[in-house]
Amino acid sequence: MKIFKLSTIYILTMLFMSGLSAQNKVEKLDFILVDNPPTYFSQLKKLTKGWESPNGATPDLYHKDGARFVGVPVNGPGNQEAYDGDSYAGIIAYQTFASNKYTEYIQTQLSAPLIAGQTYNIIFRASLAENSGEAVNGLGAYVSKKAVGFHTRSFITASPQVISKEIIQDKENWVEVKGQFIATGGEEYITIGVFNGIDKSTTFENVKESINKGRAYYYIDGIALSAGSMEPDTDGDGIIDKEDKCPNVKGTKENNGCPDVDTDGDGIVDSKDKCPNLKGTKENDGCLLSEAEIKMIKDASAHIYFETGSATIKKESHADLNKLAEILKKHPEVKATVEGHTDSSGDDASNLKLSKTRAASVVKYLIEHGEKEDHISSKGFGSTKPIASNETKEGRAKNRRVEIVISAFE
Repeated sequence: MKIFKLSTIYILTMLFMSGLSAQNKVEKLDFILVDNPPTYFSQLKKLTKGWESPNGATPDLYHKDGARFVGVPVNGPGNQEAYDGDSYAGIIAYQTFASNKYTEYIQTQLSAPLIAGQTYNIIFRASLAENSGEAVNGLGAYVSKKAVGFHTRSFITASPQVISKEIIQDKENWVEVKGQFIATGGEEYITIGVFNGIDKSTTFENVKESINKGRAYYYIDGIALSAGSMEPDTDGDGIIDKEDKCPNVKGTKENNGCPDVDTDGDGIVDSKDKCPNLKGTKENDGCLLSEAEIKMIKDASAHIYFETGSATIKKESHADLNKLAEILKKHPEVKATVEGHTDSSGDDASNLKLSKTRAASVVKYLIEHGEKEDHISSKGFGSTKPIASNETKEGRAKNRRVEIVISAFE
């Protein structure tokens, strides 16, 4: 699933001291685990701090370290990244085969009661799970003075301050449900779900057979309550215009409101790409090689030794070069460039020549041990690229080196 991300479930609210409002503060109320990650469905109340099921039903918790059916992003109902953080909730909003009109809600307590006459904004995000065969309207948020407690496992009758009048049927993105209301004073609980039954629904025909085919199952994340007039958010990415460096294009909080980019075009956005300037694979987090292979190449490069003043490779280097050759043979999609460097001893022309011949010797060795000629090349830089001071013996030793640079074979 493609998603846009902003924040973990949180509540923006007013904190109060001696009955007077303090400065606006942000109190994050994400799904904090009080035990191990979920192992199966119906564990939201059991495993999180402060989250309840107001009608006695069994909402679900999904976590990146959860078991097979309750993980993030892949889980039983579908596949969705968290809006941010490691977890989100899941609720059955509606199911066609329930004789008692079964539905689920999530509820938590705010840190302090709301102020009478104050304007507040509510926002939350919902995404329909892929395996859902139904979709509905009516998802809303209800803020109340007392905790809702109707243990019928059916629809709660209430007047939510914020409600989605349209059917939410996006299975790929997080959809915002938001609005404003004026508090009557004393409200301190927020409940999310479908209130008063179903008004509109739609059915998906091409859904695989499963228990969720007859359900409208929604992931819920990114819940917020804030005081004051709602700030404009032109692109609807959850980042207000005055804090958004790209106010007309949806982006992420990590990028200050600008969209993720994929510099190397490998299908992995830069924020998740460990090698953002080199095309790689998803398995290697955007790199061509695994972390273990990259480390092995670096270690091998650090143990290539030559006879003094010569391009002849010492025998003690052969074992590491053999490991390097095996990695390169294993990855025909990789091109290697061997770069030779010297310290500043001697004249520039001699240093350049020595660095070139040493790099060429390494290339020759690797070709003799199975690497393809068109997949490897060499360069010499003499003493022009030191990595340490040439004023000390230790520094000069570090500067006399061979480096292996990996790129994609075009």
